[in-house]
Amino acid sequence: MINKKLSFCLILAITVVAACLNKPEQDFTVHADFAEDSRTLLVDFRNRPDTSLQEIIHFSGIRKEGYGVLLKLDSIASQTSIDFIKHKLVKQDINAVHHYDISVDPNPGDHLLAAIEGARFTWILSQDQSILDNAGFEGIKRAVEVSKGNQGILVLNR
Repeated sequence: MINKKLSFCLILAITVVAACLNKPEQDFTVHADFAEDSRTLLVDFRNRPDTSLQEIIHFSGIRKEGYGVLLKLDSIASQTSIDFIKHKLVKQDINAVHHYDISVDPNPGDHLLAAIEGARFTWILSQDQSILDNAGFEGIKRAVEVSKGNQGILVLNR
């Protein structure tokens, strides 16, 4: 009788452990705010940094190839926050991320435009989601459109 109870408890314990070990990974893409047609991902990095980075990595395909671009278009992002983002990406084995401080300039420079055009993701670090519609950002906006045509994504903060 004791052996049956012990065997039952042992089988139950093994079943519980096996169930915990086989728990499927959480599908973070189910609740992602990604518009496939416009290749735009809205993230809530302030409240969900790890999930936001997983969404960026998934939808951009950067793990397979390429690099990312962080564009600081207003004072919302400090150098500390940019360093934090880059550090979090490095921990995910995403090492090729470049950042640029941008001011209103209709001709921002060919090196910047080329970097954006080839990026797997371009993350606009601004609270204003429509900042690219402002006068003076036409060149950057065109480069982002080229990037999206090359399967890159635009990342905006919520």
